[in-house]
Amino acid sequence: SSDLGIFAIRPTLATISELRKEYDENTTVLKVLTEKNQALQQLATQYVQIEPEIALVTDAIPESSKIPELTREIEIISTKSNVAIVKLDIGTIELYPAKKSNPPIFSYSFSIAVNGSENDINTFLSKIVNFNRIISIDRITTGKADKNSYNASLVGRAYFYKN
Repeated sequence: SSDLGIFAIRPTLATISELRKEYDENTTVLKVLTEKNQALQQLATQYVQIEPEIALVTDAIPESSKIPELTREIEIISTKSNVAIVKLDIGTIELYPAKKSNPPIFSYSFSIAVNGSENDINTFLSKIVNFNRIISIDRITTGKADKNSYNASLVGRAYFYKN
């Protein structure tokens, strides 16, 4: 009769053991999920804090060439600086170069020639060099056009990001 009791209890003990093991596993999973949830909430809070600055990054190195935006920005800067654009050229863009040392950053050249007073030319050049899009300046030349007028030309490179 005692063998019958052990025989009857053994499946119950096995079930209790399996349930205990499952409970421990579920407790561990719940702990991990709780920690991940807390981490996601912290990331969401941090994202809200940096969200206004994300636009600065995408303006600095946009995800496409954004040539119309670049030329428009140059036009706005020239108007605010009181200089006249004599020439504005954009170079060719090689989207799939045969040899690229720094993918996925691409670039294209541009050149600008403006005319205005000496102070206005200096203001224009300062604003171009410091505007929110990342550009590199290869060459700047300035000179006197006539008694009251100056010329300036700038050759640079604009960058963009492409996957």
